[in-house]
Amino acid sequence: MNRQRLKGLIEQTIGNRLLVTVSHSEPYITTYIEGEVKWKYAAGGLVTALDPIMEACGGLWVAYGAGDADKEVVDSEGKVNVPPDSPNYALKRVSLSKSIVDGYLNGISNRLFWPLCHFVYVRPRFSKRDWEQYKEANKIFADAVLSEIKEKDAFVWTHDYHMCFCSKYVKEKRPETIGVHFWHIPWPGPEIFKICPWAEEILEGLLMNDLIGFQTKEFAANFMDCVDQTLEARIDRISSSIFFKNRETRIRDFPISIDFENVSRISGGISEGEIEKLKRYHGIKGDMPVVVGVDRLDYTKGIPEKLLAIRELLSEHPELRKKFVFVQVASPTRAHVYEYQVHGERVLNLVDKINWQYSEGAWKPVVFISDFIERDGLIKYLKMGQICLITSLHDGMNLVSKEFVAARNGDPGVLILSKFAGSINELKDAIMINPYSVEEIKNSILKALVMSDEEKRTRMSKMREEVKEHDVFRWAAELVRSVSRLKPNAYEKF
Repeated sequence: MNRQRLKGLIEQTIGNRLLVTVSHSEPYITTYIEGEVKWKYAAGGLVTALDPIMEACGGLWVAYGAGDADKEVVDSEGKVNVPPDSPNYALKRVSLSKSIVDGYLNGISNRLFWPLCHFVYVRPRFSKRDWEQYKEANKIFADAVLSEIKEKDAFVWTHDYHMCFCSKYVKEKRPETIGVHFWHIPWPGPEIFKICPWAEEILEGLLMNDLIGFQTKEFAANFMDCVDQTLEARIDRISSSIFFKNRETRIRDFPISIDFENVSRISGGISEGEIEKLKRYHGIKGDMPVVVGVDRLDYTKGIPEKLLAIRELLSEHPELRKKFVFVQVASPTRAHVYEYQVHGERVLNLVDKINWQYSEGAWKPVVFISDFIERDGLIKYLKMGQICLITSLHDGMNLVSKEFVAARNGDPGVLILSKFAGSINELKDAIMINPYSVEEIKNSILKALVMSDEEKRTRMSKMREEVKEHDVFRWAAELVRSVSRLKPNAYEKF
């Protein structure tokens, strides 16, 4: 599957319907830098996956305008064509008051859904006030969609835990609209989900969609189990359908992916001289192996566990001192949330302690980068690393693992991957580890450092073939094909 074939499939499947993507995150942010308006490509797996699809197929992307200069470049309807250098689709930026953002984003999305859905033992918070703000935000997004589709037929594709009610509010006014929701993060089992005071309301809102997609079969099964134990609904596990209030909703798993060819192309265009310059910038000798981690500074990513493993490795194997460097890129995230503040302080303290204890001369064992880095820059870090260390405590997919594989179009490298990341189901030739076991992480790094070139090439070749074949365009195509198989009684004009 490629861009052109996907575009043809979508045109054939949805016909003249307007393709509308709805998410909290916007793909391009406009901000002031030294008094001038500048564009910045947004970080995150959702944007990484969806932007190439929208570029290929066109349509409208509705998202929250988070940039301080976002309003400077939009028209009277809040829209701007993107990408800025070669526009292919329209971005409609939704404005939200600070109080709504606080409740909808900080309160419910980040303090309720995120810990509820990730099994990392952070207690979710339930606030009635925040819950009302969350629903109000969803109404604002839905109104933005309705203002665009007007009387047109539309295919509305909502994303993630921020948008549980957007399709519901759209369909209440335009029931013939095709509603598809993709849930990017894990979905918990009923024993966890039922602690949420609004569990029933959440499920009812999502079941207004015609199709709901999850990253793995396990997450899809968890969702059906939650419905089975919460609502008076009929579950057909053979067809993976839920029948509720005279509606059928199909439940499917669609493992998300990346634009393999584009990442491989960007990586191939990065010269050895650029890599050497990056190493010198961080004080790394040119021939020294680099273990790299690229994550958000999130408590689900297992960054402290990586650092503890590095500490144990250097303690137990002093012969490895000055023989490698661990480079951790940790993009700041949710710094206003208390749990993230505590997590960030813990990570920084560990970095300082390890570097204080084991640094020798100009060599530091850990290079820690807590900054926003543009996408091409992140690929440069992935190419610089001979070993990529991903220790997610729980992850819906983890696209960095696939980006590392796509970036290995020269030196094969070694991927160390958490067994609790969704991508482990596809990247079976990675070194699989339990991220809660510092011992396993330590031993996996040791194994990767001494692995033969032949084994590296064999493992990486198989993973590259997998990611290339199952790229983001195939992911979208499989979802669209599932839409085409929906029963016509779900809407009137399909």
